[in-house]
Amino acid sequence: MKKNMFSLLLAVALFISTALGAIPVQQVATAAAGFDLKTEIQRVVPAYATATKYDDWSAVADNIIGRQIPDSYIQKAKAGVISVQGNYDKGTDIAKAIIGLTAAGVDITNVDGINLIEKAAYLDKQYLELTNDYIYMLIAFDSGKYKLPDNATITRQFLVDKLLQIKLDKGGWSLIGSEPNPDMTGIIMAGLAPYMDQPAVSDAVYGGDKFFRNKALDNSNSAAMAVIGLASTGRDATTAFYNQDGKNAVDNLYSYLGPNGLYKWKKTQANGNSMSTKDVMFAYLSYQRYIDGKNNSFFYDLKARYNPTPEQPKPPQQATFNVPVSITSDKTWDGFPLNGTLTLKEGDTVDTALIKLVGTENITYKSFDGMKYVAGIKGLQAGANGSSSGWTYTVNGEFPPVAVDQATLKAGDVVKWNYVVGQKPVTPPPGNGSGVTVPDTQKIQVSVITEVPHPSLPMNNQQNYRTNMTAYDALVGVAGAGNITAKGSDDTLYVSCVVGLCERKNGPMSGWTYTVNGVTPDYSAGVYVLKQNDVVVWKYNGTPPANNGSGSSNGGGSVGQPNTGNPTAPGSGTAGNESAGKDNSKGNTNGNGSSGSSSTTGNKGNGANAGANLTADAIAEHLSKYSDRDQISAWAKEAVARAKQLSILEGAKDKAGTVTFNPKKSITRAEFLTIVTKLLYKEVSVTSKTEYKDVKPGDWHYKYIVKAKEAGIIGGFPDGSFKPNEPLTREQVAIIVTKAFKLKAEQASTFKDVPSNHPSASYIAAVEEQKLMKGTNGQFQPKQAVTREMAAVIAVKLYDEYSSKK
Repeated sequence: MKKNMFSLLLAVALFISTALGAIPVQQVATAAAGFDLKTEIQRVVPAYATATKYDDWSAVADNIIGRQIPDSYIQKAKAGVISVQGNYDKGTDIAKAIIGLTAAGVDITNVDGINLIEKAAYLDKQYLELTNDYIYMLIAFDSGKYKLPDNATITRQFLVDKLLQIKLDKGGWSLIGSEPNPDMTGIIMAGLAPYMDQPAVSDAVYGGDKFFRNKALDNSNSAAMAVIGLASTGRDATTAFYNQDGKNAVDNLYSYLGPNGLYKWKKTQANGNSMSTKDVMFAYLSYQRYIDGKNNSFFYDLKARYNPTPEQPKPPQQATFNVPVSITSDKTWDGFPLNGTLTLKEGDTVDTALIKLVGTENITYKSFDGMKYVAGIKGLQAGANGSSSGWTYTVNGEFPPVAVDQATLKAGDVVKWNYVVGQKPVTPPPGNGSGVTVPDTQKIQVSVITEVPHPSLPMNNQQNYRTNMTAYDALVGVAGAGNITAKGSDDTLYVSCVVGLCERKNGPMSGWTYTVNGVTPDYSAGVYVLKQNDVVVWKYNGTPPANNGSGSSNGGGSVGQPNTGNPTAPGSGTAGNESAGKDNSKGNTNGNGSSGSSSTTGNKGNGANAGANLTADAIAEHLSKYSDRDQISAWAKEAVARAKQLSILEGAKDKAGTVTFNPKKSITRAEFLTIVTKLLYKEVSVTSKTEYKDVKPGDWHYKYIVKAKEAGIIGGFPDGSFKPNEPLTREQVAIIVTKAFKLKAEQASTFKDVPSNHPSASYIAAVEEQKLMKGTNGQFQPKQAVTREMAAVIAVKLYDEYSSKK
C-alpha cells in the first residue's frame, strides 16, 4: 500500500513538473536532432565574432564558452566608457557597456575611475523610455550580481515592477502598442527569470509561455527569442506546442542557416546576417544551459563564469621600421592634409599603414573585381565630387598594381595618398594603386528630410552612381561623414544622429529611417546596395517642440529595426536603420518592433495640413483596434491609422466582435467610391434614385454610389449592373481620382507601360504628376489590383492635398 501510494505521488509530481516546465535536476532533453548543438555553438560563436569584428555580444558568447576575449575589445570598450565619462543618455547604452565589460572580466566599478554601476543606479529616469531600456538595465545589474547603492533611484525591484506594469493582457510584452511582440516577450522572460520566486513575476512569465504556445513565428529573431525566453525560465523549447514549420523550436532555428555560415532573418533570403546570427547563437547557448540543468538566462552572473583559456605564448617580436605616410586632397576637407610616420613590421601593407594613421572607423572599403580598395577616408567618398573623383596612392612615387592589403612595405618606403577630383583614370583601380574608380554615369537622387524643424534641413543632391554604393554611402554624400553619428558597420550599421538631430531627442520613438523608391528596406543601410536611378530618402521621425512656429501637428514615426532600415542597439532580436523598424529599428532599422516607415504625408506648415502626421503612440492606438494590424505594411501604417482617424476607410467587425482591416485584400468599387465621395462632400445626400439593379437603398454603400454617379465620376455596366464588390485596378483608380478631383496633366506619363496611345494615359499622367500614385521599376502596372492599404495611402494624400483645404 505504501509502495503504491509512493508511486502515485511520484507520478503526480512528475506530471506537475512536466506541466509547469520545471527546471530539470539532470539532463532530460537532448540537443535538437537535426544537428549537433554543441558543435554548432563552437562554430557559430567565432563566426559571429568575425562577422561583427567583435562586439559586446561576442564578449558575452566567448565568456560562456570559455574563449579568450581579445584585449583589443577590452581597450575599445573601456575607451567608449571613458569618452562619455560613463554618462549615457539611454538605458540600453549603459546596460550594453556594463554587460560587455562584465563578460570580459573588467572591474566596471573602476573604469579609469568611473563607476558604471553607480552611473546606472542613479541614471535619470527620463532615459528609461522604452521597454528594452528597462529589461536591459535589469539584465546589466544581474550580469555581475552587482550590489547597488542603498539609496539608488534605479533598483532591481523598480525595474521588475515596471516590467510587470507594462505587461499586456494578451500574455506578453511589446515595444509599443497593445499587441505582444515575440522578441520583447522572449528577452523579458529571460531577464525576469531570477525573480520567479515573486508570484506576480511567475504569473507574468507563465503568460509569456502561453503566448508562445502554438504561435507561428516567421523570422529567426522572433523564433530565437522564444527559445531564449522559454529555456531561461526552465521550459523545454523542443516541446511540441512550441513547434515551428513542423520542427521543434530548436531544430527550426538551424533551418535558417545561410550558405555564408550566418543565419538568415527570413528563410527565403539568400544569405544570413550578423544580427540574426546573434539571436540564434544566444538561443543555442540558452538551450544548452537548459540541457545542463542551469536556470536563469545566459546573461546571468557573467562575472562568475569568466574563465578564459590561457593566452598562447607570443612569438618573438619582429624587427620594425618606420614609414612616412601622407594624405592630401584636391578638395578642401576637414582633416587633410594629414602626415605621420608609422612603425611597421615585416608583412605590413599600405592598408596596415593607413589604418594606423586614421583608424579603421574612418575608412570605407569597397571591392573591385575581387580586389580591396579604399572608397573613402574620413568621410570623403569616391564619386562624391565628380564621376571620376576618388582615392589613389603611390609608394615611392609609383602606382602599385595590387590591392591596398597586398602592397607590402619595407624600410625606406614613402606612401602618399591623394583624393583626385576631375581627372579621368588611365586604368580601372586595382586597389587604388592604378587610378580611381570608374563609376557609372547614372545618378542617385538623395534627400534628407525631417518632421522636426531644423535649420540645416531639408537637404538633397544628385550623386553619381557607384558600384556597390549603399544607402549609407548616399547619406554620407549629401550630409557629410562629419555630420553623421553611426554605430556598427555593414549589416549592423545604425545611424543615430544627422546634422545634430538625434534619436529619442524628440519623443521616445524619434529617430532616423530611410526609404528607397518609397519602400522601407528590410535591412541595414550599410548593406543595402543601390541601383542606378534609385531615389533615397532619409527621414527624421519625431514630435517637434510645441512652440515650433507651425500651425501643423507634426510628429510620429519610429526608429527603424535592424532588418528594416536602421537597426536599434542593443537589439532585442529584431533586425535595421534596420527603421523603425527590424524597427524601427532590423533597419536605418524599425529596430525594435516598430515599423520604421516614413510618413505618408508631409508637413504643410502654417495650419494648412493640421494633424497630417500622427505620433508613434497615436498610430499604435488607432491600429490597435485591428486584430490583423501586424499584416499592414510598414509604409502604410500611418496612412491606415489616419484613414481611421478621419473615418474615410475603416475595418469591419465580425459576429464575434473582432475588427479586421484586411490590408492585403483588394479594394472594391463600392469601398473606393465611398472614400472619394466622403472626401468630396462633407455631407453625402442624394435626390436621385439608383438605376443599378445590384445597388439597393438598404445597402451601406447606396448613397455614395448614387452620389458618384450624379457627379459623373463613374458609370455602370451595359447590363444595368454596377458590380459594387468587384476589385478596382490601378488604372480604374487613376480614372476615378482624376475625374473626381478634376486633375489635369501638363505632360505625358513617364511610365514604360503607359504609351501615349494608352486609353487611360491622360488619367495616369495626372495622378503621376500630382504624386498621388507611383510606379515600380518605371512601370505603372495598370491592371494590378489596388489593396486596401494602398487605397489608404491614396486617400490620405487626397485628403491632405484637396479635402483639408476646403
